[in-house]
Amino acid sequence: MNIAARLAERAARHPAQPALVDVVGGRPRTTTFAALDAEVARGAALLAAHGCRPGDAVIVLHRMSAELYIALIAAFRLGLVAVVPDISADRAQVAAMVRTTMERFGRLDCAHNNAGVASGGRPIAEFDDDDWDRVIGI
Repeated sequence: MNIAARLAERAARHPAQPALVDVVGGRPRTTTFAALDAEVARGAALLAAHGCRPGDAVIVLHRMSAELYIALIAAFRLGLVAVVPDISADRAQVAAMVRTTMERFGRLDCAHNNAGVASGGRPIAEFDDDDWDRVIGI
């Protein structure tokens, strides 16, 4: 049994109990088991809609927060392999992480960056180092 299955079990038994507490805007935020399970289901559906399948490797890049745990548990619910880099990683470190993922798994099926500022809609492959630093260096 993995954490995704345990979450579903806890959400069924204790839906109103706190599952996560984090800080947003300097204020504590509590997420119940039911809310966490619903967000995880939504995240898993989104990953599946983008073609992620069991066994696929995904990179999850996000600051420490409830959303990080939602993304990770959504990946686990689908049977994905989550690769979690250091959010302060520079371009060379991210390139090495992708290279290592490719060497280990033979492919990278999905990559999700949920940290940073707007990139103006340009694909990440077109970023120079200054763009990367501005978007990721939060």
